[in-house]
Amino acid sequence: MNMKFESVLTDEQWTRVSQIFEREPKVETRGRPGYHNRDVFECVLWVISNGAPWSALPTRTPDFRTCHRRFKIWSRRGLLDEALAQLFGKSAETMLQSIKARSRLRQQAPSARQHGQSLEAA
Repeated sequence: MNMKFESVLTDEQWTRVSQIFEREPKVETRGRPGYHNRDVFECVLWVISNGAPWSALPTRTPDFRTCHRRFKIWSRRGLLDEALAQLFGKSAETMLQSIKARSRLRQQAPSARQHGQSLEAA
């Protein structure tokens, strides 16, 4: 699946929520610099709005594993809920429920590999 990625936030919208993510403690890491919170947050919004799996993020976006990891951290700490509520009001709850439900379905679905089947046989 090769979908096009377009920026989903205006500068004004990012300004409204950026301080939420700045509260996240900085972690010293080695290696290449991390992705900016705005880029990752836009990918999270893209996944939510397209109903796509994390691995389907288009090229030229942060690595899908990084986006998913930050999504889980932000969700656990309530930052994602707060940012979505700031941007989308009451619609934020529906958005969150949708992605959490999809995540639960993927976790519960047995993989073909676990049952010794190939994808063609499934």
